[in-house]
Amino acid sequence: MNISESIKKKINKSILVKYKFTDLFENIVEKVAPKKSGLENYIGLKHLDTKSLKIRRFGKTSEVEGDKQKIYKGDFIFAKRNSYLKRVGIADFDAVASAHSLILRPKPENAVKDFLPFFLLSELFWQRAIEISVGSLSPTINWKTLAKQEFLLPPKKIQAELTQLLWSSNEVIEKQNLILDNLKRYDSSQLNFFFSDLQTSNAVNLKDIINLKKGKKPPSLKDHGDGLPYNTLNYLRFGKLEYIVPQKYISDLEKINQNDLLMVWDGNAAGEIIFGKDGILASTMCKLEIKNKNYLKNYIFQFIRSKEFYLRRTTIGSAIPHVYPLVFNKIKIPKLEINEQEKIVNIFEIIKKCIEDCEIQILKSKNLQKSLIKKIFNDV
Repeated sequence: MNISESIKKKINKSILVKYKFTDLFENIVEKVAPKKSGLENYIGLKHLDTKSLKIRRFGKTSEVEGDKQKIYKGDFIFAKRNSYLKRVGIADFDAVASAHSLILRPKPENAVKDFLPFFLLSELFWQRAIEISVGSLSPTINWKTLAKQEFLLPPKKIQAELTQLLWSSNEVIEKQNLILDNLKRYDSSQLNFFFSDLQTSNAVNLKDIINLKKGKKPPSLKDHGDGLPYNTLNYLRFGKLEYIVPQKYISDLEKINQNDLLMVWDGNAAGEIIFGKDGILASTMCKLEIKNKNYLKNYIFQFIRSKEFYLRRTTIGSAIPHVYPLVFNKIKIPKLEINEQEKIVNIFEIIKKCIEDCEIQILKSKNLQKSLIKKIFNDV
């Protein structure tokens, strides 16, 4: 018998128990002035990841103004604003939390405490939470409305039996995320190793190696039909096709492909380096053409990746940041023989492959966890 059949046999509609949300959680309201709280870490809504219980990022209370909330170890921080983002996390230690969150504390007398986190990850819960949100610009959940919502859940005895299975799946994901974090740190350390301690006597100006060609915006764009993909950053990162350039404008624009090296020129990601896709160069991007055959494109890619932070820090413009062209006059790239460049490129290709493989495994594990949660909370 597989896991799905086992869950189906264990729970069915006839044994489900009706709970009000307030039977499962209490809302803790303890206001605190961050700088006087004696606590170091601040958890804002931006520190919560969609449908992930683990909180991986924090702010500093010394940088936060106005009254916030105190959250204790083991409490849930629930983003009541923009509920469609489905954000909830568990505090690993005492901290200060956003005033735009609900601090939820499980009621173990009514339900298994360690079972409840996965109820908060379920579509059963989030569909209801989104339904009761009010406001169009920033949909918000009201505690009084949420408190009286009713849900059908397995009885407490069965919750205990399912809890170990659910946390085992979550532990696998967290271990994989730890491996991924370590791989990314190793990637950064290698960038630093190869490119930070630069000997200017053995380096050349980047501007002498590359030409920059900025993209142009066509007279009109459409979301379907004949033409070529408009290479926006979303499209390059996630394959999310937003716009098509009509066929009649293509001849006047810059065509690119997956071998072209691009840089984000305008916007919040200005300075980011990325490879292109078949289509048209967007007006927010520029194409880096290698004019010196003694330099490999992938070597230049890795070098500029190491300077991404510097490029972003030196962008200008408050409303729409953009790369300042003359910044390339100040950047020098190590002058290496082709075989040395190839060795460096190969190292980063191996790291990239490891990261991609790890991301695939995490996705598979998350899909399995999602399937388990669906069977427990939505399919009964």
